[in-house]
Formats: sequence, structure tokens, C-alpha cells
Amino acid sequence: GPLYYLKENIRINKFKNIHVEDIALSEKSGEITFYEIKNKKYAYLAHNLAGESNAGSKTTHLNFVPTQVKTTTLDEYISYTKQNNLDLVKMDTEGTENKILEHADFVLRQMKPIIICETLFDTIESELESIFKKYGYEFYNHTDGGLKKVESIKRKNDDGIRNCFFVHPEKYPLIEEFVL
Repeated sequence: GPLYYLKENIRINKFKNIHVEDIALSEKSGEITFYEIKNKKYAYLAHNLAGESNAGSKTTHLNFVPTQVKTTTLDEYISYTKQNNLDLVKMDTEGTENKILEHADFVLRQMKPIIICETLFDTIESELESIFKKYGYEFYNHTDGGLKKVESIKRKNDDGIRNCFFVHPEKYPLIEEFVL
């Protein structure tokens, strides 16, 4: 589904500087079961672009079809692709971001990329906060007006899905113009 559409988007737009890897980031190398939504109404569609496919954080209430997917950790991916710089990572893994980041010590300690995560109320906010505090990161909430620095990303009330920016002070110049 999403991988197919990503490749199509790259092809249609004739992008030449994007390399797609057919692998998922996880807390381990090997394989995981990935749950992709199959549309019952349009069963003839080979690919679906539903935004709730996941690695096991949600497996009921929708027509999920399990598929085996190759995985690696973020640290291992950076190592075998011989990346020497990483400034930005956008993650939306339906509630498994903390598991991936718990196994990204080298990336977070050495490269200190800005990490953007979608967060849901009362799910992994505490875990994400603990991980990033360990590496000296600061927290910013995305708002319509820009980025708002906060001491904590934990919420008392459910105000919907939110994108949080985790920024190491060394990378602050990359976001400075967007901070309120």
C-alpha cells in the first residue's frame, strides 16, 4: 500500500534524489508482522493508502491483513548505509516510535537529529519524553503559528493527534525561525 504509492509519487514527479528502502524500522533486526488494511468495499484494489497500517499496535476493528516485513534498527540502518549525517527524522509508526527510538542510541547520542513524532493522548508520551530527556533534547509542539517550546509533552486532556518536535540544542538553529 503506502510503499507502492511512495514509489509511484517518486516516479510521477521524476524525483532523482530519493532512494526507497523496502524495510521497516523496528526495535530489532529480522522480521515482524505488519498489519495492512484491506478495503472490503473495494477489494479489487491491489493497494490501499489507509493511514492506520501498523506493526501490531492496532489489529482489530478494521480489515487488517498480516504480512511479514523485513526490519532493522535505526542504528543498524545508519551503519550499513554508511550515513554520516542525519538532521531530521519524521516518524509516524502508529504508537511504536518509542520502541524504535529505544534502540537508536548511536543516532540520538552522536547525530542528534530533529525527530518529529505524531503523538496520541496518553499512549507513549511518557516513554518518548524519557528517551529524549536522556539525550538532552528539548520539546516543541507544532501549532498553526509555529513551534511552541514546552517543558513536557504529556497532556492532561485529549486534544487530538499532535506532532511533537524533539530538538537537541545543537540543532536548534535549524528550527529557530519557526519557534514562537
